[in-house]
Amino acid sequence: MQIRLSKEITDRLKASLFLRAAVAEQGDDVAAAAVGRGEAEERAFVLAAFKTFGRKLKTAIDLAVTRDRTLHDLRSEEAALRRERDDVKRRLGRQIVGLRRMVRGAYVAPDLVALGLDAPNPKEPTAFLRKAELVLDKLGGEDRSRRLGEPLFRSAEDPEVHCAELKPAVRALRETLDQLARIRRRIDAMLVKKHEAVEEYDRVFLRTARMFEDLCRLAGYDALAERVRPSTRSPGRTERKAEIADEVVANALGGDADRHSDVVGPALGASEDVEDALVGV
Repeated sequence: MQIRLSKEITDRLKASLFLRAAVAEQGDDVAAAAVGRGEAEERAFVLAAFKTFGRKLKTAIDLAVTRDRTLHDLRSEEAALRRERDDVKRRLGRQIVGLRRMVRGAYVAPDLVALGLDAPNPKEPTAFLRKAELVLDKLGGEDRSRRLGEPLFRSAEDPEVHCAELKPAVRALRETLDQLARIRRRIDAMLVKKHEAVEEYDRVFLRTARMFEDLCRLAGYDALAERVRPSTRSPGRTERKAEIADEVVANALGGDADRHSDVVGPALGASEDVEDALVGV
């Protein structure tokens, strides 16, 4: 299964899965060693903290994943609209070139400048649309005969015929550009929301990882503490790269960002009761 996420979110998701799996697998032992197996109340407090932080971590990464996926979908929609825009622009460009050739060949002294047909078609889509609209306006105006001059032969095509052909393409290009402008505004807004979600996740991850790292060191689990130590260079990730296979991430997502919290324990062999203490399910 393809993981349809950006690398920055995939890396953070892997770190989240790794940290929560570590707590699920060894949290009970760490809590017992840190406070003593006979200290039931303190141990329950530590496990409750695992549960609370795990739930907050799940919520934070879920939101970041959801917004990243939404951004991916918006960008895919934008790419499709760009292709549609380019197709319409090419078709319209060919029509304008044909119109220019017809005017030059069929009329004595056409005023190509006044008709908007003197210069090559602009490459920039918005500028090109303005030119196409200008051509329509000039050729469809009441004084177009003055700009065109006299036809060389009676059977010369009426520019109105070309205008009728241009109008649907101009309208299609205008609508596509309007849709692109709207989708770009949505992308910009989603980028801000995604950035906010990533910042919140990074804060929650740092607090969760530090808490578990400190408890591991207190309990004498130094090797585990090194594995879950939060990175000082890459926010939202562990200092050591989270060893979570892409298949585990893909299965965790399973087409639904919320599902990754339900499989992290079983996928890595964690017991269900310790997993419950982590994610609160």
